[in-house]
Order: sequence, then structure tokens, then C-alpha cells
Amino acid sequence: MSNDLGIDIRNLAASGPGLAFIVYPEAISRTLPIPQLWSVLFFFMLFTLGLDSELGQYIFSLMDTFGGGIGVLLIATFELIALHWVYGVRRFSDDLKFMIGYSPSMFWKVCWVFIAPVSLIVLFVYSAFVWENPTYNGVEYPDWGIALGWFLAAISVGMIPLVFVLTFLKMLFTGKIRNLFKPASNWGPGCPEARKMLLASHANFDMNETKYGIDNPAMDSRYYAQ
Repeated sequence: MSNDLGIDIRNLAASGPGLAFIVYPEAISRTLPIPQLWSVLFFFMLFTLGLDSELGQYIFSLMDTFGGGIGVLLIATFELIALHWVYGVRRFSDDLKFMIGYSPSMFWKVCWVFIAPVSLIVLFVYSAFVWENPTYNGVEYPDWGIALGWFLAAISVGMIPLVFVLTFLKMLFTGKIRNLFKPASNWGPGCPEARKMLLASHANFDMNETKYGIDNPAMDSRYYAQ
């Protein structure tokens, strides 16, 4: 877009919600059929946003600040830990090899296991250290607005520990607590033929498939051959 308009990218658009008035219309005009119709609908939607609430822009900015800030860093950190530490980076690499035909290099494994989680944690700590309450056009949000923002952030992040606790209690009361630390027995490709091929490729790791789950070979010491 910067090249087509002959404008320096630094002067193309301001950051924040203002991008919607430049980037979205340009994307609509270039990618969708009948761009005139979609452009009219898009700007009509923006017009109705202003009619819905006198505080619409303030609420939108508040959600943009709290919904895509610290919460995203925490969610990404939990995803990396669950996938590459709990599920196992070696098993994840085997799954990728099965899908794309080759195993990721050691560089990517180190990034997934160490560099990415540490970087996200550092960014989270730094963001919390330099955090300041958001403002819009120099206007500070009231206390109830800040509380609403933190509530929105807690909804997205809080689902992770909430689901874990509920699942833990369910497994605890049913006597299946060990299944929390195993991939489900039905985990794998939906295609029966592909699933058989995947299980065959893992057969040499003695997966010990049971009624409720299978052992995670990433935790098997025999996997780490010296």
C-alpha cells in the first residue's frame, strides 16, 4: 500500500483503531468481489457504531488495550508450555515430520522450548513494570472503566486455569488422575488410514495404549538415546 500510494510507511497510518479507516477499506477494495458494495456496508457499520453508544470509541479503545496486551502474552506462554513441555517437543516434531515429510531443525526446537517462552515471560514482566492506565485523547478512564478492562483480560486468560481445575477435579473424583498427563487414546489424525500410519511410526516407542490414554513418549527415557 505504501508503494502504491507513494507515501512513506511511517506516514501511512496512525497506530491503534485509526488503522480501520485506511487498511480495511484498502483490503476490501483489493480482495473482495463487488468492492463498492462491501465498502458501503463497512462504512455503514462504522456509522452505526457511533449511533449505538456515546462511549463506543472509548469502550473500543479500552478493549483494544486490555484484550490484546498482557493477556495475549500469558496465553501464548501457556500454549508453548503445554505443547512443548507437557505434550513434548520431540513428539510434536514427530507429528510435524509425519505431516510435512521432514523433522524441524534443532534451531526451531530450541526456540520453541527455551527462547520463545523466556522471551514472552520477559516481555510480560517488562509490560507489567512499565504499565500505565490507558487514556483516550488525553482523557483518563474512571476506576470502573479500568476495572472493566481488567475483567475483560481476566475472562480470556482465566479460562486456562478454570478449565484445568475443572478437569482435574473431574479426573480426581473418577479415579483417572493419571490420564491428565497422557494424550487421549483417540488423539491423532481423523483419517483412519493416516492414523494407522502415525501409530505405526510411533510403534518403536512402546506407547502403551490403554482404554483411556497413551503414555507420552516424550517423557520416556528410552527416547533420549545417548
